[in-house]
Amino acid sequence: MRHYPDPVITYSNPLCDGSHYTSTTGITAGKVYVSQVAKFNSESQFIQGTKYHMYTVEMDITDNSATSGLDWDHLNNTGIENAAGDVADANDITFSGSGDISLPVNLSAFSALCTLNGIKLKWTSESEIDNLGYILEKKLGDTVQWQTIASYKTHPELIGQGNSSSYANYTFTDINISTGDVYTYRLSDVNTKGEQTVLGTTKVTVTQDILPKVTGLLPAWPNPFNPVTSIKYQLSSSEQVNLKILDIMGRTVKSLVQDKQQQAGSYTLTWSGKDARDIKVSSGVYFVLLRAGKFTKYQKVLLVR
Repeated sequence: MRHYPDPVITYSNPLCDGSHYTSTTGITAGKVYVSQVAKFNSESQFIQGTKYHMYTVEMDITDNSATSGLDWDHLNNTGIENAAGDVADANDITFSGSGDISLPVNLSAFSALCTLNGIKLKWTSESEIDNLGYILEKKLGDTVQWQTIASYKTHPELIGQGNSSSYANYTFTDINISTGDVYTYRLSDVNTKGEQTVLGTTKVTVTQDILPKVTGLLPAWPNPFNPVTSIKYQLSSSEQVNLKILDIMGRTVKSLVQDKQQQAGSYTLTWSGKDARDIKVSSGVYFVLLRAGKFTKYQKVLLVR
């Protein structure tokens, strides 16, 4: 058993590049305190209204009488400075919680590794309380919209331990990626009350060619779009490919790939909302049709002008 004769911060949220904070802790006047200095710039991934696991403080009190008068107090904020140099008033910053509240997961690691099979995500929990499981989200490059790629509801390997004081290791491989792209992954947990807490993020660049295990049409991005959307697909083997844009009547608006033999790999094309004559089409619903050998899949996209 580990002992903490003094309060120790055993977890500090590595939420994102572009944000920075330092925390220290101790005991003064019979009270545990946490002092946090933070500065967030325009790249910060913190979202207003979302709960974040910022840090975990652990301590071991060997003398029961020492708990007399020991309590959690409010944070003594001196203000938060944003990218413009503005400082929020301490009265505008609130703190809630107490020593009796435990977060569902004490996370010790979250990482992403580019492999030949895809992006391998790994995380380790030191302990879990009433933890139903995890949710994994990702976003591409500098985009702001997150896409859920896996959940404990759909992927058994993301189901939590419930209540556990032992280390638990988790892995998930994201195969829907393209060489050269930069992805940011966000990990959250969900407790038995249905409350979701962001545990951390990690960023990775796909630096090597990865042969897809399955042929597929990936979600177009952005969608809805104006004026351009990116269409990604992957081939697990060499196939003859047709990729078309159809209107709601099933008529071909434009062929992006026509009867072309393509090798296994990942491909990205763009559609700028124009037909075969390079004339802008009207706003509305269109369909992306991919045929690769025996594989066929449709995807709906929405053009908003």
